[in-house]
Amino acid sequence: MNPLCYLQYCFKLSFPPHLFLSFGTVQALSSGLVSRVYPASELVDGALALAEEIAAFSKPVVAIAKETVNAAHELSLNEGLRLERRLFHSLFALDDQKEGMGAFVEKRAPNFTDK
Repeated sequence: MNPLCYLQYCFKLSFPPHLFLSFGTVQALSSGLVSRVYPASELVDGALALAEEIAAFSKPVVAIAKETVNAAHELSLNEGLRLERRLFHSLFALDDQKEGMGAFVEKRAPNFTDK
């Protein structure tokens, strides 16, 4: 899928097509199309820093979050919410959920075991 079609798919045509052709980094960031913008010289370092941040989270939780986000493109709103709720509830069976909540309450860094 070409990038323009993908953007239109992601935004469900909520933007007029001519805006996609004239978007700059400021507009993309302010509209929520992207979450971060880096100068070209800092791109790799910025991507690696984000990857390290994500890698510090519980691996099962990251996998479930990714599954939920990816499914959002294929499901209706009601189906997506039902999937999200079911997967969210399944997280309570994880030791990492208890560790994360405990760390939050105790105001400390979590020590995830990926279980």
